[in-house]
Amino acid sequence: MPLSSKLQSIIDSPELLGMLTEYFDLENLQLTIFRGKTRLELTGAFQMVQNKTNWKEPVRAFVDKSDYSLVDDAVTFFTGGQAHIIGETETQYEIFGQGYYYHCEGR
Repeated sequence: MPLSSKLQSIIDSPELLGMLTEYFDLENLQLTIFRGKTRLELTGAFQMVQNKTNWKEPVRAFVDKSDYSLVDDAVTFFTGGQAHIIGETETQYEIFGQGYYYHCEGR
């Protein structure tokens, strides 16, 4: 299933590419690094759902069902724990993840 236009536009955005190329070269961004996903895909998906105040805090968001697999992988990659489905509409899942502090620092 293709990604939603919202998530695809985040992944394709010059802003995301510019931010990431400060730390990684283009070749690195296109390598598959986690469950068949690239750093660019994982970062774009995580930015869409991360806690905007502090990315290490719990994640709670609504995501298109077509984006769930990538979002779950992104949340797992960045926080160490899954994005659990806690609700559902016809087109979206409500997700929750404990966050980096919970999984990686035991808070």
